[in-house]
Amino acid sequence: MSRRRAKTSSVLALALVLVPVAGGVTRAGAAPARGILGGAPHTVRVRPVVGDVGPVPRRRPGRVGRAARLTSSAAVAACDPARVNAMRAAPDATAAADPAGACVLSAAQGAPPTRARHLLGPAGLSGNDVASVSMTAHGRKRYALALRVVGSREQTLDAFVAAHFHQRAAVTLDGETVAIVDLQPEASQFASTQGVFEFASRGGFSETTAHDLRNAFGEARDEQLVGLLESATMTRAARTIVASVTASVDDRSQFVNDCRVREVPNSVVLGCFGHATLRVLRVDRPDLAPVMVVSAAHEMLHGAYLQLGRRERRRVDAELERAYSTIDDPELSDLVAEYAKREPGQRDNELHSLLGTQVRNLSPQLERYYRHYFRDRQSVVRACESYHQIFTALEQRHDVLQAQLDALDAQLGDLRPRYDDAKAREADLRGQIEALRAQGRIAESNDLVAAQNAAVDEVNTLVDQGVALEDQYDAVVTEYNAVVANAHELYDAISATPPTAPAS
Repeated sequence: MSRRRAKTSSVLALALVLVPVAGGVTRAGAAPARGILGGAPHTVRVRPVVGDVGPVPRRRPGRVGRAARLTSSAAVAACDPARVNAMRAAPDATAAADPAGACVLSAAQGAPPTRARHLLGPAGLSGNDVASVSMTAHGRKRYALALRVVGSREQTLDAFVAAHFHQRAAVTLDGETVAIVDLQPEASQFASTQGVFEFASRGGFSETTAHDLRNAFGEARDEQLVGLLESATMTRAARTIVASVTASVDDRSQFVNDCRVREVPNSVVLGCFGHATLRVLRVDRPDLAPVMVVSAAHEMLHGAYLQLGRRERRRVDAELERAYSTIDDPELSDLVAEYAKREPGQRDNELHSLLGTQVRNLSPQLERYYRHYFRDRQSVVRACESYHQIFTALEQRHDVLQAQLDALDAQLGDLRPRYDDAKAREADLRGQIEALRAQGRIAESNDLVAAQNAAVDEVNTLVDQGVALEDQYDAVVTEYNAVVANAHELYDAISATPPTAPAS
């Protein structure tokens, strides 16, 4: 019988934690970014130039023939410059229609309609990747802008420049092209950008234009955050809370610095609120992206709770405790217990965020209360359920596979003594037969042949059964290990630090 493959360790029961950090609540006197309150941030993109196309059609796109519109839209979607003439029926990108992952048509900022446009490829960088924007000298009284990307995007920027080395790239603001640059035109081979992308218009920007662009590009860093607030259907009151503090979606390295709450075994931190800041951990896996919506809503509700007056807070606390007492949810209970360890004395503050973002059915009183912060609270709950289902399905499959491995282990365990017994009987009968024949007692030895053959057949049958069981075991182990690897990838995607796997 062959040796079975070992299982790997498991990591399938971590708590997802969003932490309030003690400290101030609001930032007095700060001017809120327009996107956070109004829901319309600037969009910044760095895109490859695929080709030049004709000017905007004189007729409005709505009056162009349907066939031409469909053809041009298909050409843009295919990023096909060979179908340039058809593209003349397609509209330019705008701040409201500037998808980072798709090709777009873009005109130069402030250019007349008679000017040619550019077909631009999917963005290599967006405003979400920008850590800071600065002005640099670019000739006498002229300036360039330098975008420094967040640490986790330095390799992305390098990969973009390397992929389009010596080619043109366009920097766009709200869908309009601000500058077109040649990527490292004088270099003989690609050199690392060190996380900085510098650009200027031909001849450089004026000081006024450079200042305006720097401010607009800075606001573009709120694009992802604004999208989360919109996905959470936050009201003006909720957005005001977010705008009153320094809020951001942080990549891992920045999050660790901004959100100083250490992850402990069996938990990961997804966001924090306090010291006049709101932080959400950036999650790049599309299937887990809803966790950021819930994180933003959860942390905003911490700010809302701290703004409640004493009488209002007592009333809300009573409703929260009443609702929590009726909820039979072991996972929620475990999470509340986890928060009790991390933030003693913050039970109602945590219930205020947890129930508002994770519990589908609440009392009419609480539903009326939360309508002050969400146009559709259920959309946040659905976002929470969507990523929880991923982990739940993984855990359930893990448990099914573990049960199968246990059952196969038991069957193989039962098979081993039967195999050993049959093997011993076959060897004993073979020894008797050989001894009898050595003595010339052929007839007696022949009487034992049938029993020996039966023992041989039993051994062979048990071997076949064992091989089949071990093949099954190996197949299940392969899937089991894939599930565990997937679990590691999932938790790593939502953790500022890689998870520590417990022993299996």
